[in-house]
Amino acid sequence: MKRYLAIFLAFFLLGACTKKEREVHEEKPRRIKAEVMEIKPRPVAKVRIFSGTVRAKNQLSLSSKVSGYVKEVYVEEGQIVEKGAPLLTLDDANIQAQRKALVAARKAVAKEREAVVARLRYAEANYRRFKNLFQEKAATKEELDRVEAEYKALLAREKALVAKEKELWAKEREIESIIPYTRLRAPVKGLVAKRLADKGAFVTAGVPLILLDDLSAGFEFRVQLDEAFLGRVKVGERFQVEFPALGLSQEASVREVVAHVDPASRTFLVKLAVKGPGLRSGLYGRLYLPVTVEKVVLIPWKTVVLRGELTGVMVVEKDGRARFRVVRLGGTYHKMGQEFIPTKTPLKREEAQQKGLWAEVLAGIEAGEKIVVSPLNLVRDGDLVI
Repeated sequence: MKRYLAIFLAFFLLGACTKKEREVHEEKPRRIKAEVMEIKPRPVAKVRIFSGTVRAKNQLSLSSKVSGYVKEVYVEEGQIVEKGAPLLTLDDANIQAQRKALVAARKAVAKEREAVVARLRYAEANYRRFKNLFQEKAATKEELDRVEAEYKALLAREKALVAKEKELWAKEREIESIIPYTRLRAPVKGLVAKRLADKGAFVTAGVPLILLDDLSAGFEFRVQLDEAFLGRVKVGERFQVEFPALGLSQEASVREVVAHVDPASRTFLVKLAVKGPGLRSGLYGRLYLPVTVEKVVLIPWKTVVLRGELTGVMVVEKDGRARFRVVRLGGTYHKMGQEFIPTKTPLKREEAQQKGLWAEVLAGIEAGEKIVVSPLNLVRDGDLVI
C-alpha cells in the first residue's frame, strides 16, 4: 500500500512541475512597437572610378609692379588671409633715397625761384623807369636795352625754374605712387596656394610672387575622362565625388565640359562644383561615373547590430517575433537619387550610420524578409513586434 502511495505522489509532483514549466513557457511575449523594413534588391550602379584634383575657381597670380629685393614675407603656403592683409614687402631703400633727392632738389629750385622773383620785381620796376626816362630823352638807348635785357633774362629764368619745379613735383609724385607697390597685399580673402619668393630674393616686376585662391569664388573638381564618355556627360548632371583625405563624399554638379580630347592621353576635361570644409587646391579626389545598373540586396547601416564579435540584424520572423541573426556584409554604398553608388573610403560602423550609408548583404538574410529599423536599443530577442 505504501509503495502505491509513493508512486502516486511521485506522478502528482511530476505533473505539477510540468504544468508550472508549461505556464512559464507559455507566458505572453513582450509587445513592442517598432519600425520595420522589407529586404529587397536595390539598383546599384556599376561605376568607373576616375581620379582628379581640386582647384580654386579663381586663382590670383600676384606680382609686384617694381623690381627689388624681398624684405619680409608674412605668409606661408596653406595659410588663409583676410582681404588687405600684408603678404610681403620689397626693400624700398633706393626708392626712398630717390624721393629724398627729388624733395631736396625741388626745395632748392623753389628757394632759387624766390630769389629770382625778388630780383625780377626790381628789374621790372627799373625797366619801366628807364622806359619812361628814354621817352623823356633822359636815358640813352643803350641804357634802356641793358635794363630790358636784364629784365627779360630774369623773367625767362623765373619761367624755367617754375617748369623745373613742376617737373620735380611730377617725379616726386611718381616715386610716391611706386612706394605702395613695394607692399603686396591680399586683394580678397583667400588661401595662399603657392609662395614663389623668399626673403632676400631679387624679384622682377611682373613676375608672379604668390598664388592666392579666392575663397569667395569656391572650388571645383577637375577630372580627365576617357574620350568614350564625350557626349555622355552633360553640364548640370550630378555624380558622386569622394575625398579620402577628408572622409568627405558628396554629389557634385558638372559645371563645364571641355570638349577637347588630348591626343596623347585620349581624355577630356570635366569640371564639377564642389564645396565643404577642408577643401584645398591640389586635394586628391575620386569621381564615380555610373556605367551599368544591377540589383543588389542592401540594408541601411543604421539597422546593423553588434553583439561582441558578431554582426547582425534584428529579423522579424513570420510569427512576428524579433530574433537576432548574424549576417555577412560587403561593400558600403551612397544613395544618389534612385540609385546606389559604392564608396571606396573605409568607414567605421558609427561613421557609416551617421552618414546614412547602406551595406551590401552577402549572407544571412534574403529578399522578402523584414528587419527592425528602430528602436534597436529597445528591441530584444523574442519581442513581438507590432
